[in-house]
Amino acid sequence: MYCDRGETISVQQAFAALLKRPWRYFWAGVLFSLVSAIGFVLCILPGIAVMLVMPVYVDRIFLSDQSITDAFAASFQAVYRSTNGMDFVGIELLTWLVVVVVSVCTCGLGALVAVPMSSFYLQNADYHKGVIS
Repeated sequence: MYCDRGETISVQQAFAALLKRPWRYFWAGVLFSLVSAIGFVLCILPGIAVMLVMPVYVDRIFLSDQSITDAFAASFQAVYRSTNGMDFVGIELLTWLVVVVVSVCTCGLGALVAVPMSSFYLQNADYHKGVIS
């Protein structure tokens, strides 16, 4: 919401947005988890391809009125068909690598900070790379 509006979002505003459409977020999470699981079961690469779309998908679910399936399809197009999509994928892979190294070096304790911070960083990166317009 911060990157989309360009203004600081309070905790109350964030919870108000979250509680406005909880079933939409629940079913979006179910769809994403199901498709990711199927992708990992069939072959590792489709599961990874789905996981790389997550920051864009989350943005589309929370900030647009597209249907869940349309948001999922549009997220794939935004990441894999945009001019800066592969740059964004590279940033995601590098970020995941840093999170893994930090988590391993701190016996998992660093993951408490590294995982949420990486999510914020990737949400910001998808705006700055132009993956989300």
